[in-house]
Amino acid sequence: MKRKFLLSITAFSLAIILMSALSNSSHSPGAKTGSPADGANCTACHTGTTQTATSWISTNIPDEGYVAGTTYTITLTATHSGVAKFGFEITAEGDANAKMGVFTITNTAETELTNMQHAVTHTSSGTTPSNDSKSWSFDWIAPVSGSGSITFYAALNAANGNSATSGDVIYNTNYTYVEDLSTGINIESQNSSFSIFPNPSTDVLNIQLRNTGAFEMTVLDLTGKQLMTENIPSQIEIYKLDISILPKGMYVIQLKSENELLTKQFVKQ
Repeated sequence: MKRKFLLSITAFSLAIILMSALSNSSHSPGAKTGSPADGANCTACHTGTTQTATSWISTNIPDEGYVAGTTYTITLTATHSGVAKFGFEITAEGDANAKMGVFTITNTAETELTNMQHAVTHTSSGTTPSNDSKSWSFDWIAPVSGSGSITFYAALNAANGNSATSGDVIYNTNYTYVEDLSTGINIESQNSSFSIFPNPSTDVLNIQLRNTGAFEMTVLDLTGKQLMTENIPSQIEIYKLDISILPKGMYVIQLKSENELLTKQFVKQ
């Protein structure tokens, strides 16, 4: 009886380990980037050595820095000799360790959002390396002007393929980008050209325009998919947008005219 009990406990423990390994192969559970706010990396789920990697995060953000409201492409590239699978999670935080900007998914087959949409992680189809290397790309919308320096933090797991959580190698990497203040003043001025309220909202989002020209209004989800498009005619001070059809979550609203592109985030409750 005692032996059967011990065997049952052992089998149960192995099942838990295997389920954990399989679960994390499809995505990170979230808040495992090694950032100051997250406070943990892949070693929270995998037992393995931790190393620091450099130059694994690349972007098209110019040397002068990011411009508020602008969409940039972020690429994370990992390499490890003899790796069987790669996993990752990446986030962006400001000087006060707050999550900054909006990630949007451009490759739904290999990447997805996690940690309440504040980070990007792999999917089960996005773990296979080629020649001991793997890259993932996604977009990031820079936060409002005055946000200061932004650091991207990423934790990666170079898995050995033993279908367990042991024997892997964990990498931490990060890179900091400054804000381009020379254009940030103009962006702040443009972003102040409209406001939205209430935010969060349930049914109707009021768009208050300070520039009463005509705009094309687009609502996008955080994967970059266009959900709603409407034309706002000129001489409209407050435009009432019916968002009752949208599921609960965070969205991006863009106003586009001949001369400017304005971006804000809102939450549907």
